[in-house]
Amino acid sequence: MKNRINTLLMSVICLCFFSCEDMVIQKKFVFEPGIPELATFKDKTAWDFIQTQTSHAGTTPASGKLDYMITLIKVAGLEEEYSKDVSKRTYLFLTNAAFTGAGRINALLTGVTAGTGDLTKVDKTRAANLLKYHIIDAYVDQSQALPIYFVNYEFKTLLDGPNGIIKIQRNERLSITINNDTSLPSTRRTTNVTQHNYVLKNGIAHFIASHVGIAAF
Repeated sequence: MKNRINTLLMSVICLCFFSCEDMVIQKKFVFEPGIPELATFKDKTAWDFIQTQTSHAGTTPASGKLDYMITLIKVAGLEEEYSKDVSKRTYLFLTNAAFTGAGRINALLTGVTAGTGDLTKVDKTRAANLLKYHIIDAYVDQSQALPIYFVNYEFKTLLDGPNGIIKIQRNERLSITINNDTSLPSTRRTTNVTQHNYVLKNGIAHFIASHVGIAAF
């Protein structure tokens, strides 16, 4: 009986040994974020890059391009602001989609709710205030600036006063949300970033398809 037990035990040991010998060690898990890394544009300032993002001539402005933002920057006289030799700055690029439709920038600044108003005739100060809120006086990427996901981090924009505060968070897949914080006034506007991490000569940029703010401009 004892010999049978010993034989059985040796068989089990041999089976385990040869089975382990064939096992492949599992590779260390590496988190792959849902947002891919984007090419850098370190030879271009924000203003240089914005001017490359136009729709084809003679066509309806494409929703993801920056035609209307270019017009508004010129009206506000902020070309130099987007060209400054700085590094710790974040630009929120307002796509054409952010300008068209009810409650969007064009209607807000022109007062035209049916159709499209003339952005070249809007109040220069209001245009400048809106754009300044979309420039953050800090370098906000998806990791180091926002280390803990679903936590709102507060930053200061170039808009002076208490209405110049902006809050930003990311989720577990590194997607950024802006002003999604109930501690902000009920007048706040929130949105999600549509395209992340455009690294520029004078900062970093993210595309949004709706303007943000915590009060009317």
